[in-house]
Amino acid sequence: MDTFYDNMKIILPTLGYPILHIDILNNPITKNTDLILNIGKIKATARLTSNGLEVQKDSEMNPKDNLSLSGSYSNLRKTLLSKGIIKVKSNKHVFTENYEFPSPSAAAAIILGYSINGRTAWKNKQGKTLKNIEEERLSLD
Repeated sequence: MDTFYDNMKIILPTLGYPILHIDILNNPITKNTDLILNIGKIKATARLTSNGLEVQKDSEMNPKDNLSLSGSYSNLRKTLLSKGIIKVKSNKHVFTENYEFPSPSAAAAIILGYSINGRTAWKNKQGKTLKNIEEERLSLD
């Protein structure tokens, strides 16, 4: 039964049924967790929110997007630039303010310019992935 329960805690919210909602923000393991995305020459910081992931001001974004990036992500990158949320500074694209994304993967894809699993791309200061942090939280329940 424990295995079934653990699976349901993951699957139900994914399907839009937060019946067994895990309050990741008020958990001592994840509360105030600063996350870092450091891939290639791109460096970004973020914080978990109740709605997703908030990328922090001064985080960098890859100026080029890969052809494999979905159209909606590509459009969002253009929108962020046109609204001034991202500006070009010293030949780098930089966030001028904090911006909340609906998921860690969406944030990572927008920043890097290609699709990527955000749960494994974002890490804390100790190098633990967001996936590992969430799994630790689940194991304590």
